[in-house]
Amino acid sequence: MFHKFAGRSCGGVQLHVTERATFRPYRAGLALLEAARALAPDEFRWRSEPYEFVADPPAIDLLTGSAAVRRGLEEGASVAELAAGFEEFETGFAERRAPHLLPEYG
Repeated sequence: MFHKFAGRSCGGVQLHVTERATFRPYRAGLALLEAARALAPDEFRWRSEPYEFVADPPAIDLLTGSAAVRRGLEEGASVAELAAGFEEFETGFAERRAPHLLPEYG
């Protein structure tokens, strides 16, 4: 609809969040990666071009914070298994940020 693909059909997905309070965007992203790999295993590739002017590590490692997600998905780990690796951090972060949220978002 905009930017470099305006007016061209390029495929993809559109996600509509209907339950903001329970939506976990990072997990949703992992689920989309897991599904893309499952739907087209022979065509699926990680981005190999430099991302944000960085050639190494791969873009997915920069976006997810480490190589753990990429390696986990390549080894067949489920989203639940991957999430188990960051649940403690996620809980701690939620506790640290809670006092700083506006009341309607707490």
